[in-house]
Order: sequence, then C-alpha cells, then structure tokens
Amino acid sequence: MPSLGVKFLLVSMLVHLSLIILAVHAEEELKKFNLPQTLMNQFYTAIIESILTASITIWFGSPTSQERTKLQRIIRTAERIIGCNLPSLQQIYNSLFDFNQLPPEVIQTPGPSESIVLTGRARCRRREWKQHWGKHGGLRAKLRLNPHRTALPSVFLANVHSLPGKLDELKIWTLTQRRLMDCNLMFFTETWLNSDVANGVVELEDRALFRADSSVAATGKTRGGGNCVYVNKAWCMDSVVMVTHCSADLEFLIIKCRPFYLPREFNCVFAGIVYVPPDANANTAMEVLCAAISKLQTDQPNRAFIVAGDFNHSDLRSGLPKFFQNVSCTTRGHRTLDKVYTNVANAYKATLLPHLGQSDHLYLFLLPKYTPVIRRVTPATRLNLQVVPQGWISSDVRRLPPTFWFLRSLKKVHLSPRILVNFYRCTIESILTNGISVWYGNCCAADRKAFQRVVKMAQRITGTQLPTIQDIYHKRCLGRARNIIKDISHPNHDLVIPGSYQHHFKGLRTQSQKKFQMRENLSCLAKSYMWRSKGEALNLKYTVSDGKPGGVSAMFWACVAAAGTDTLYKVDGILKKVELPQNDSA
Repeated sequence: MPSLGVKFLLVSMLVHLSLIILAVHAEEELKKFNLPQTLMNQFYTAIIESILTASITIWFGSPTSQERTKLQRIIRTAERIIGCNLPSLQQIYNSLFDFNQLPPEVIQTPGPSESIVLTGRARCRRREWKQHWGKHGGLRAKLRLNPHRTALPSVFLANVHSLPGKLDELKIWTLTQRRLMDCNLMFFTETWLNSDVANGVVELEDRALFRADSSVAATGKTRGGGNCVYVNKAWCMDSVVMVTHCSADLEFLIIKCRPFYLPREFNCVFAGIVYVPPDANANTAMEVLCAAISKLQTDQPNRAFIVAGDFNHSDLRSGLPKFFQNVSCTTRGHRTLDKVYTNVANAYKATLLPHLGQSDHLYLFLLPKYTPVIRRVTPATRLNLQVVPQGWISSDVRRLPPTFWFLRSLKKVHLSPRILVNFYRCTIESILTNGISVWYGNCCAADRKAFQRVVKMAQRITGTQLPTIQDIYHKRCLGRARNIIKDISHPNHDLVIPGSYQHHFKGLRTQSQKKFQMRENLSCLAKSYMWRSKGEALNLKYTVSDGKPGGVSAMFWACVAAAGTDTLYKVDGILKKVELPQNDSA
C-alpha cells in the first residue's frame, strides 16, 4: 500500500494535468510560427517534462497502469507536435535512479546465502524466523509506543549542504517515515542560510526552528557553514537559545529544552549543534567549545548534554574527557566525521540513513537506549539474621555491675536520691529493658531472677523503691496497646479491645471454638478468641453453642455395675464439692 505522502504526490500530479494540457496547447500555438525543433524541445523540457517528473523517484513505483498510461499519453502528444522521439517516463526514472553512480555505503546487495521472499503475507514471512515470546520489544518498539516520553530525545543528524535545496525532500521524509515523523531533535549542519532567507521558507510543521547562520564578517566566506535545530513541539514547548558562536574555526548553537517528560536525574536538556570547517584549527575550536559547555555545566548541574554535528578532524573528548561518543559507524567514506557526544554513558544507538540529494554525508538517526536510574537500580532486600547463643542474658547481666561503680561514686558525694534514680534509669535501666516487650516473654525463670537481682542492687544503693522488671514489661505492653487503639490505620487495631475498667485490658485467657457446618465441606473450622482480664467472669455473649459436624449424633455417659443399679437421679447444675440440687426421676 502506498504511504500517505506518495498518495498526496499522485493526487497533486493528477490535479496538475490540466496545467500540463494547457502547456501542450501553448506548444501547438508555437508550432504555427515555424519555430526550430530544438527550441520546441527546450520548451517541452522546461515546462511540461519538469512538471511531469517532479519527485518521480518517490511516486513512480506506486501509480497504477491506468495512471501511467494517462501520463504517457501527454508525452506522445508532445512527440506529434514537435516531430521527434521523447524519453518515456520509465526511461526518465531509470536515468535518475542510476545504481552505478550510488556510493557503496548505500548499496546493500544480498549475500549468496540470503534469500528475499516477495510473496505471501507479512505474518507468514515473519514465521520463517524463530519467534521468542516473552522477550522485550527492543528500542524501536519502545520508541514506537512512546516516541515523546523517552529518557532522552531521539536525534536526527545530517550535513545537508544547502538546506533550502533539500527542503522538499525533507518534508516528504517527515510525512512518510515514522522515525522522522516522531523525531524529537533534528540537527542540520552546513545549511548555507543567511539573512536573506526568512524563517518561513525553512520551517517544518509542528516543529520549532532555531538557526545560527554563518556570518561573512566572522568567517570570511560567502558560502558554506550555518547550523539549525528543529525541536518537536509534541516533545517540548519550552526552548530558548543559550549560546551562539561564529568564527573561522568554529560555529555552534546551544539551546535549552524543558520537555514534558524527563527522568528525575535530569532537570532539562542542553542540545548543541557544532560545525568545524575542514581547514579550521582543531585545538582553538575545541578550547572555545569546551569553555562554553563547562560554564553551562558549572552554572546548571544535573543537566543532560547532547552535542552533535560535523566535527571533521576534531574531538570533543580532548577537552571534556567525561563525555561519551555515541557514533561508531562511518559517515563519509571510511571516516566518522559526524559525531554525537553526551555526558551520560550508553545513551544512544546510531543507525545510518541515506543522504538527501547530492549530499556526500550519510545521515544518522539515534535511538535512545539510556535507562533511568529509578528503573536501573533494583530494590535491595536485606535480611540480617543474628544467632544468639545460650546464656546471653547472663553474660549481659555480668557486664552491668561495673556500671554500679559510678552509681556508688555519686552516692558517696551525697547526691539526692532523685538524681541517683535518674542516673540509674538513664544508664542501667535503659540498657536492661531495651526491647523488653519482644524478648521478656520468652525468658526463663533463672534469667528473670538475674535481671531482678540487678534492680535490687540498685535499690540498695539509691535507697528508694524501683519498679521491677515485670512491672516495666507490663507498662511497655500496655503503652503499645494504647498506641494501637489510638491508631485506626494500624493493622492490629481491631485485635486490641479495651476492658471494662479504665486501666485494664482484656488478656488472652480463654478460647472459644466455633464450628461452621457447610453443605459441601463439613470439616471447615474457624477459631475466635475472647479477651478478658484476670478474675473477670465469663460473659455469655462471647460463647457460641456448637456441635460436632458430620451428622446427627449424641454422646451418652453410663454407669454399669455387676449387681445392677440403684435409683437414678437427674442432676441440673454444675458438679461441685458442695451439695447439688437433686430431682428424682424414674
């Protein structure tokens, strides 16, 4: 199927047929004046053939046979009027598309082991290769899905050798090729623009233009040089020019872009286009360029820098060794003249494109492959396990008696008991009860006595009553329970229920079991717990009557004796040692 740009060219060509027919009628009128055949042939070439063959290398492969016949009919009419043979459209197309004159970098011929399949559906052709399901889509697939939300902008770099002469073909590229249609930054060197060329002549749709024309007074050249940058408005709407420079050795333009999306490690993007003439002094050019970039890096750190252009024999890394070069392929002959530098490693993957018109430089399209830091660093899960040997409590208790030396020294100075208690709580008790709500419940009786001996020793020194370890443990647990009750968002908020008294909480004393009989699964059991404080009576609302699942069955207790049983009594109540109420039964 022809693309949108080719269809547009075909429609415009058919619309211009009326103009071509008028030109043929004008040629018939000129024939009446008996003009020479050479002059008539020049009139045909300049007017009729120029309209017929406009951009023929692009649209000639798409029209149908009926459309080609309609165009060829005009050439035959011109042949009858002039009286000589004229080249057909096929011959003109072949002459313009001479493969023998193309550079070897553009011509790609298949090897002896390669085969080109031209039949069948695209899906069938893809099945000839092994498909790897579950793999990543790759850089091109990611760029196609989100062309304007990449970590770094996609870049197109070209040395055009006069931009106005290739603007029509460039517009067709931006309409027909997806990668250029969604390209975020387009750099062009040697634009050959001057003050006589207005911005409206070289503007592209939905792109902001920034240009730095070459000055005759600064360079001493009337032709050549000049840089320009196109910024896609779908990627960035806030762009300003920061630095421009034009001299005989160097021409560059640096703009500042604040796109709609950037990784957290970058605040903005500095995009620079550079042109170093072949006869320039490389050392002088790099000194000026590195000084400008270093000043921007010092004034505004944490920025992404993209410096692209035609560097010829110079190298930016000679002055900025922390920058990275992203182009490894040759762009002219066997040399890499067009380069792209960034201040981040592994930023781009370069792809070669054919040149526009008669330009001698191959063009570059750079796919962003930089991974943001937030996606590159995987969250680390660290689990620290500490094996505590047996007797660790006894060993820690042995280290505490030297601390009592300071407490006894303060006692000898006749300090008040209040100061001694504060010293004890800050130095001894804080260490002794660190995390007590976690480990005290698993301590054995010997360990608890060892801790309590430390408290009693402190009581004898200070001469005051100190809280026991058990009291401190209860106080810490109650404080934790109060905090859980106050915090509604705590996951254990519903598990702690305040008791009937102000300073008591229900503890785990009894357990009630609920049994739910399901139709399909009779063994489904669920447990619920009732909290009550010590000495509190059992509340019937926390109990549920239940029966064993698995059918209607009952359990009977009986007493069997060899000589038979005497009178039986029914007991209503609870078996106790005291006298029970009795009811006679038959």
